Amino acid sequence: MEKNDYSSFCGNYCGACEILCAYKNKTENDIAAQWGASPDEIKCHGCKSDIVFKNCNICKIRSCAMDKKIDHCVFCKEFPCKIFGSGESLVEKLPHLKSIPLNMKIISEKGLETWLKEQEKKWQCPVCGEPFTWYKEKCTVCGRELNQDKDFLNIASS
Repeated sequence: MEKNDYSSFCGNYCGACEILCAYKNKTENDIAAQWGASPDEIKCHGCKSDIVFKNCNICKIRSCAMDKKIDHCVFCKEFPCKIFGSGESLVEKLPHLKSIPLNMKIISEKGLETWLKEQEKKWQCPVCGEPFTWYKEKCTVCGRELNQDKDFLNIASS
C-alpha cells in the first residue's frame, strides 16, 4: 500500500502534516509533547502508506476507504456518508480539517494530479519557497507570517 503522493482518502493534504514533516526532517523531539506522543511515535509516511501516526492509524475514514479499495471518499457511491461526517467533531481541535470538503470538490473536478500540484505550492512560503505545515505561524527560513496563506482559517465550522 506504500504511496507517497501525500493525498489522503478524505481529501486532507498529508504533505503539510506536522507529524509527517517532523518525521521526514528528523525533528520528532520538537513536536512530540504537543501531540501527546513520544518522539518514537512521531512517524508517518502519509495516510495511504503502511507507516502512519497512531491517530491516523485508527481513523475510520481511512479504514473504510481501504476496505472498499477506493483512493478518495469522493469517488465512493455512498459519499458523503456517516463515517465521512464523523470527522466534523475533530474540527475544533484540528481546524485544517475544515478544508476537506473543498479539497474533495477540487479532486473530483480537476483531478488528483492538479490538486496535488496546487497543494504543494499552497504549502510553500510565497517569499522563499520553504515548505510549511498546517499550524506553523512563521516561515522558519525567512520569518514571513504564514496564517494569511491558510484558507482553512477563514472557513466557518459547520
